[in-house]
Amino acid sequence: MTVPPEPRLTQHTNLGVSVWANALVQVFAFFRPQAALVRDWTAVGLRVPVSTLSEGLRRLQPLFDGLLAEWDAWQARDRAASGRNQLAGAAAGARRRSAAALAVGVGDAEGRAFPGAGDAQRGVRAGAAGAAARDGPRRILVCDRWSAYKALAKECAGLLRLAFCWAHQRRDFRRVGTGLASLQEWAESWLDAIGELFWLAAERREAWDPQRALERQRAQFEKLQDATERVTHGLFDRARRELLTLAQQQDGARGHAWAELEAQCKALRSLLTHEDGLRVCVQHPEVPPDNNAAERAIRGPVISRYTSFGSGSASGALLAEQMYSIYATLHECGLNPYHWTQDYLATCARNGGQAPADLEPWLPWRMDDARRTELSRPPPRPGAAGAALGEPPEAPLARAA
Repeated sequence: MTVPPEPRLTQHTNLGVSVWANALVQVFAFFRPQAALVRDWTAVGLRVPVSTLSEGLRRLQPLFDGLLAEWDAWQARDRAASGRNQLAGAAAGARRRSAAALAVGVGDAEGRAFPGAGDAQRGVRAGAAGAAARDGPRRILVCDRWSAYKALAKECAGLLRLAFCWAHQRRDFRRVGTGLASLQEWAESWLDAIGELFWLAAERREAWDPQRALERQRAQFEKLQDATERVTHGLFDRARRELLTLAQQQDGARGHAWAELEAQCKALRSLLTHEDGLRVCVQHPEVPPDNNAAERAIRGPVISRYTSFGSGSASGALLAEQMYSIYATLHECGLNPYHWTQDYLATCARNGGQAPADLEPWLPWRMDDARRTELSRPPPRPGAAGAALGEPPEAPLARAA
């Protein structure tokens, strides 16, 4: 009599579930290059060629297709979206398109939201236009001033509105002050004025009750809303007055004086050009005044792109999109990526290497308290190689294979 072998995810590997779970988490949750992960494994006795690891990960990609469909359906409920060189998603970076698909340019190969290298603008248009058309209601995209977003808004007329980032706009005035000493005082006055808007937006968000309509908020919110609108109107009125005066002075200026006036005019023209998008956060308290959350959400994937030299295939880029999205969501929901991945892959292995029909046990927004607690346990003890792969601390890493 022999003990039945442990279920495997595919027939093409002799590596156990815990090894693949560790690989997915290390590469896509902690953004480690596959080559570096292989070196670590070799140092503790598990020798796996990089090609074997890459091919094995690509074979796992279909297991997550159903989960991503659920992610899509869940994210479609959100009205606000966030991006930089990104697609669309929640500003908190917790949804499918907020950490992965939203990070257009992270992958090199053609994938669902990872356009071909050098063609990021086409990828943004195709992906976000499809999302907007599919979801129906008008969406708000929190973004920087990249021209692809402006073209996208025209193509999705009536379905997409751009909310431009005040942090990027503020940077224009900072550059003027740091680049020209004579304009430092002028630039700082603008920085202070925009800083007041940020402060009011934060205070207003604290007073905002999302369960109430905008016109039925409490008195404290209404007071802050009025102040926010007044400050915003003042900023744009001041910009128009100053631009008119500086343009008149520029007509007779020459040399260095002309260059100084042009630097001021350029910052003011940009502010007025993007006025409509900069006012969105004033009209919609649920929309942040900047896209900093999205910037932070994609920092890991962007760094991973450079340290890993991008994706070598379309399926590899698609897997990256899926896993970046999933792990960003798990992070926002406070779930342990090791336990979630180990549990899901073990179920797939017992199901003959196929994704389970019922995906609800792995959807964070549908978990009950007991299930959430089960998948939120502390991570394995640091320094224990076996524990890092889901094995007992005293078990050698090679046994996990």
